[in-house]
Formats: sequence, C-alpha cells, structure tokens
Amino acid sequence: MNGARQPVTIINYQLLIINYKFPMRSYSKKELACLAGVSCRTFSRWITLHRTELSAMGVSPTAHILPPKAVKYLCDIYSIDVE
Repeated sequence: MNGARQPVTIINYQLLIINYKFPMRSYSKKELACLAGVSCRTFSRWITLHRTELSAMGVSPTAHILPPKAVKYLCDIYSIDVE
C-alpha cells in the first residue's frame, strides 16, 4: 500500500438514498384515515367509491387491515404520504 486514499463517490450514494423506496406495508383503515387527515367515516366513504377495484385485490368491504397492494392503490389515488 502506498498510502494513497481511494476517491469516495458521494454522488452515487446520494442517488441511492433518493431512489430508495421503503417497502409498502399493511395499514389499518384508521391509520390511513389519520395519514390522510380525515375521519374514519370519511375514509370509509372514499373506499366505497373503489369497492370493485379493492375487491379484485382481495379486500372485503368489512376488512379492517388493508394489504400492501390496496394501500399503494389508495395512496396513489388520494395522494396519501405514508413515508
């Protein structure tokens, strides 16, 4: 070793942080309502507008916990930030 330091590429590290996406997890309807800033009743009304899409994802109308796929769909539709 000659004592020379290796250059550190900070740009790649910053791009890695910017492009990193946290995995989507299951949320309860109450949690999503709080994140959206609305009451649980209002959020339930919003969900009824998308009942056919959610039922295709395997979500029953009486489900309390929404799977990650349904959470992502609702977050995209209503611009809910879960990060």
